[in-house]
Amino acid sequence: MIGFISPPRGYITCRSPTGKAQGPPGQGPSRPGSIPIAPEIASVCQSDRMFVDFPGTCGTARRSYHERDTAKMTTASTRITILIDNQAVAGCEAEHGFSLWLETDGRRILFDTGQGESFIRNAETLGIDPGLTDTIVPSHGHYDHSGGLPQLLRRARKADLYCHPAAVSARYSIRNGRPRNLRMPSTSLIALDRLPLEQLHWLQRPQPLTGCIGLSGPIPRVSGFEDTGGPFYLDRQGLRADPIDDDLALWVRTGGGLIVIVGCAHAGLVKHPAPRPAVQ
Repeated sequence: MIGFISPPRGYITCRSPTGKAQGPPGQGPSRPGSIPIAPEIASVCQSDRMFVDFPGTCGTARRSYHERDTAKMTTASTRITILIDNQAVAGCEAEHGFSLWLETDGRRILFDTGQGESFIRNAETLGIDPGLTDTIVPSHGHYDHSGGLPQLLRRARKADLYCHPAAVSARYSIRNGRPRNLRMPSTSLIALDRLPLEQLHWLQRPQPLTGCIGLSGPIPRVSGFEDTGGPFYLDRQGLRADPIDDDLALWVRTGGGLIVIVGCAHAGLVKHPAPRPAVQ
């Protein structure tokens, strides 16, 4: 396995829209525009670009692919761009939340949408048209990962959306006795309700998208030392713990191994590889 892509990981050098490398000394660049990624992946990345190219083993050809002499098959480059995170390069907006753009195997995937329109503006700054999205994947239903769904769905009207049914549940965090609403915003719930049934896919098991791309579906909680990462509940009184069953991951099979993309990893990173045999 190559590694995981998620907000808390290490950084790879990138360029801002002005062409200048960004980020505090010794820390690497801020985001968006950088790729938070496990260090073992860094050696195969191109450090002076807005995206990362990985050699793939997909069977679908397009103009950017090249033929491998030994395997006699086409290989795809995978472009990954962080659109929203808590930090941002010059020219982009920062926001508590997450959004990631993925291009691979002929697909244009938007993984999470942050809180609102900031990911749209950052995408345009980084030269990405969200209207070209053909697949939308909310990693889970928290507001900071699903708030931009209405803005995205107005642009990408033919996109398919994949999420777990629990993504629309009421949910809270409770700290110092004070409940905070974390639910998917009402505008996003309405946008989902208006989505044509053939474009809305409720996931309750692993789901391949292509021969090289798949979704984990619900992630089994098999390691007791990992919890959801916070005091999460399904009610304001804190009587029912929220297991965040809707948490899911996206994987991409490449020539160098498997890339696993997660949102907050509420299920725990150790558990994420578990669905892999079921989808291969």
